[in-house]
Amino acid sequence: MNEKVFNLLLHEETEYEVADSTIEFGNNSSNMVITIFSNPYCNPCAAMHKRLQDLYASNSCLIRYVFTSFKPEWNIINKFLIAVYQQYGAEKAWEGLYRMVRQRKVFSGALFR
Repeated sequence: MNEKVFNLLLHEETEYEVADSTIEFGNNSSNMVITIFSNPYCNPCAAMHKRLQDLYASNSCLIRYVFTSFKPEWNIINKFLIAVYQQYGAEKAWEGLYRMVRQRKVFSGALFR
């Protein structure tokens, strides 16, 4: 990215819209928002998710996940989690994400039953 464009965006943009790849967990009225750029295939991302478990349980903040992937064909995992979130709610989506990183398994329908 052009450095001039980067600096302009950094200083001029207050927010970047990522609604298609974002889900939120926790307290929507909290003043503390933690934004995580995460990838289901990323080991450091999995470690971060485990660290956020206590914060989520305390309901003291809003945790916003923005999902990414290293390859376009891996986006299916992100889309699956977002669909679970939209159809079954935050609790089921959090449970599935936590189970996935704990077990280091790619999502399957069995994770959400």
